[in-house]
Amino acid sequence: MKKTLLNSIIPNGLKAVILDMDGVLVDTEPIHIRAFCELMDEMGIIYEQSYVHGFVGYSIADNMRRINRDFLTEREMDIERCVEKRDTIYLNLIRSQPLQPLPGIPELAAFCRQHHIRLALASSSDRLQIDTILNNLKENGYNLWPNLAAIVSGNDVAQRKPQGDIYRLILKKLNCAPQKALAVEDSEAGVQSAVSAAITCLALKNPFVPDQRLSQAAALINNVSEFVQLLQAAL
Repeated sequence: MKKTLLNSIIPNGLKAVILDMDGVLVDTEPIHIRAFCELMDEMGIIYEQSYVHGFVGYSIADNMRRINRDFLTEREMDIERCVEKRDTIYLNLIRSQPLQPLPGIPELAAFCRQHHIRLALASSSDRLQIDTILNNLKENGYNLWPNLAAIVSGNDVAQRKPQGDIYRLILKKLNCAPQKALAVEDSEAGVQSAVSAAITCLALKNPFVPDQRLSQAAALINNVSEFVQLLQAAL
């Protein structure tokens, strides 16, 4: 898609930019995948790596139900217990390594602040995971907390992505009409969630997600830095 067409996608009178967390704010998708792999290895499940890549963008519970359906036909998984176990593995992993925002995030935060655009975070992750990641970023030199006008986690809604509950709630918190908001996602479930809430969504290319699975997005972009350039050109 030509840049001029991309510019036209930016809503007139843009009031809010809403980011997904994993894969958009910070590169935690490989850590999520590693946590699932460690759990499945412990359970003795034999799987292809591409199978685990399909978990990107969906809730942990949904992915556990998928594992149960695909591999454990002769016994019922304790979904809640397995979610807790996988999340413990994941939290230990993200606490054990320094995190940095993906390229373009600091520039995006500065742009939104300068142009009085509200920046928000809408993630299917539990609030503990969101807080742990934001605190990790702060401890490693990048404090995003003051830049976020609102945060919605998976704990805050009845249905996580791909349903639109998370985006409808973030719009309510921001007091923003969907036509004045722009979402940035990197997964099929995330794009579906934003679109179902009537929000224009740009999708970041994701090494774990084929481009065609992001086809509901208004446009596919390479990275957050490219998104900042589009905003600069359009506003």
